[in-house]
Amino acid sequence: MKWLREYEFYTGEKKKSGSISVTELSGDDMLQMVLRRKFDVPKDDKIGQNTLGSIFDIGMRNVAAQSSILSMSRVKKVLDNGWILSGEGDLCDDEQKIIYDVKLTKIYALEQFRKNPNNHQYTKQLNYYRLLYGKEDYNLFLMWFLKDQTEAKLDHPREALVTTEVPKLDEKELLKYAIERTSELEVQLDVDVSKDAKCSDVWGGNRCKFYCDVKEVCPYAKSKGYANQMEALRW
Repeated sequence: MKWLREYEFYTGEKKKSGSISVTELSGDDMLQMVLRRKFDVPKDDKIGQNTLGSIFDIGMRNVAAQSSILSMSRVKKVLDNGWILSGEGDLCDDEQKIIYDVKLTKIYALEQFRKNPNNHQYTKQLNYYRLLYGKEDYNLFLMWFLKDQTEAKLDHPREALVTTEVPKLDEKELLKYAIERTSELEVQLDVDVSKDAKCSDVWGGNRCKFYCDVKEVCPYAKSKGYANQMEALRW
């Protein structure tokens, strides 16, 4: 258990203007990415969703170590504009040629994925892993562990684990998007974010209210009254 006690959670290269993670590139708003690099973000003393997910991943990797499925290490790729894209997938089965990503989440997230899987952030995320690891012919799967599958409001019980296949995206388009996004970020770092700050405010404001890790320094969150609202640990 020594490795578990000494495990260090990856928190991203938030102060490096020339580095970006797959998770950040795939799902974050431009304002979030700018704020991480411009300000010291206050640390929340609660266990947040990201940490819970990381703890869950540790357990999954330990289980996978007993089989042919292997955990994946962090890899990096230098983009044509000089930015470094890095990522760490969850699990890989080289025998079946499958990359898995594990999500500890809620039914709402799964439903959103099913509505438009080709344009979902998790689809981008897994496809970037496929690109970074050079496993272009591997299939991609999400393993959804649903925290709220037994809530009384549901019409019928659901399984705690749902596995969905993820569509493959064009690699040239992925690289093009990464270069465009990081080049835009480079420009936005010189913009005064205190003026006319805008955010996509997805999930009806719930991401901004409960899950964003930069809202304490975000002028948009403050204008909406979200800045001091912290998520309670809900299971």
